[in-house]
Amino acid sequence: MSRVARSARVASKQRTEALSSTAKTIVAAETGELYIITSATPGALTLPAAADGAYFKVVWGIPTTGNAVFVAPAGAYFIGTVTHLLNGASVENNIAVVGDTEIRLTLAKGGSGTNCAGVGSQIEFVSDGTYWYLSAMIIADHADNAATFATS
Repeated sequence: MSRVARSARVASKQRTEALSSTAKTIVAAETGELYIITSATPGALTLPAAADGAYFKVVWGIPTTGNAVFVAPAGAYFIGTVTHLLNGASVENNIAVVGDTEIRLTLAKGGSGTNCAGVGSQIEFVSDGTYWYLSAMIIADHADNAATFATS
C-alpha cells in the first residue's frame, strides 16, 4: 500500500472513547469522535461551544439504569428529536425546536422502567456554529421512559 493510501485509510477511522460513570466535558479538538457508553450510570456529557461542522455520536454499549444527561453550553441550544422505540408498543417523540433555550437533555427510565436506554441506542449531535442539532433513536424498555429538554 502506498504511503498516501495508508494515510488516507488511517485518517478515515473514527476515534472512539468509552464513557464511564465520570462526567465528561468534550473539547473542540475532539470533534468527530464516537462515544460508547460503558457504564450503567453514565456521567453527564457536556458538549463544547457550538462550532460550524462539529459532530459527535454516542452509542450505548450496555443498558443504562441511571439517567443519561447531555448538556450544551449556554447560547448553543439543542434543536432536534428524540425518538423512543418500545418493543411491541408505540413510538414516542420528544422535540426541541428553534427559539427554545433548552441546553439540557435528560433521558430517564421513568417510574416503571428498568433502563433509560438499551444497547444500540444512539444520539448524534452536529453544529452549524449557533445550535447543536440532535437526532436520537433510544431503545426503551417501558412506555414511561422519557426524554426531557430543559433550560439548565
